[in-house]
Amino acid sequence: IRNPVAMISSSLATAARAGQDEAERQEMFAIAAKEAARLERLTTDFLIYARPRPAQIASANVADTLNYVATVARAHASNEGVAIDVVADSQLEGEFDAGQIQQALLNLVLNAIDTCGRGDSVSLKAETNGNATIRIDVIDPIGPIPDDTVARIFEPLFTTKQGGNGLGLAIARNIALAHGGDIMLRINEPGRVCFSIEIPAHSPN
Repeated sequence: IRNPVAMISSSLATAARAGQDEAERQEMFAIAAKEAARLERLTTDFLIYARPRPAQIASANVADTLNYVATVARAHASNEGVAIDVVADSQLEGEFDAGQIQQALLNLVLNAIDTCGRGDSVSLKAETNGNATIRIDVIDPIGPIPDDTVARIFEPLFTTKQGGNGLGLAIARNIALAHGGDIMLRINEPGRVCFSIEIPAHSPN
């Protein structure tokens, strides 16, 4: 929180100096606005992590959930020159909070996009394990993740990403745990990294 607040303060102080060139003044305002937006995102993520909403379990279509996440992420992916593929049975249904699972998957997909280079592809895949568990994979071609990073990857506030806040994976794991499941780094090898969310196909209630 201190970093964006400091940037906002210094940018506004610079813009307020007498005799400041108008172009530079507008640049300082733009920096302040960008840092304010970053602070808002950070605060929102922190509140989601610290005070998660109980899962609202209902019947939902898994393919629809994955396609929604892919649609939301495609603008960012397109800017980075990255493709997104979805592989899921259109009839696959489960009982989960679609909004929360979308949020968890979006965190994973955006992370995957940010690791990719232009021309790479991120895949979302879903399948069932004997109708008892739904597994959703987010796969990218960049790997392996270093061992020292893997050991801390789900720690809140730990990040190796420029501008990251270290809450995305922690929030995703909280969501999976709230559904009676978990999230794991299932594959970590050269040319292939796969994060998997596993949740029960049916609510225990």
